[in-house]
Amino acid sequence: EARARDIVDSLANNADLMGELRYWMSTMHVVLLIAKDRINSAKTVKQLIAASLEARAA
Repeated sequence: EARARDIVDSLANNADLMGELRYWMSTMHVVLLIAKDRINSAKTVKQLIAASLEARAA
């Protein structure tokens, strides 16, 4: 456990690595926002198609 703590401390004190990690996390956050928006758009299109098909069947 002490060895693992030393490794984690060493990584946490690496400024370049921590900067890259912050950049990666920011990128993943943006990707998540875009993905949620695209999923919502796809759901809307699906609902519009379903409504159109129902209207034709009636």
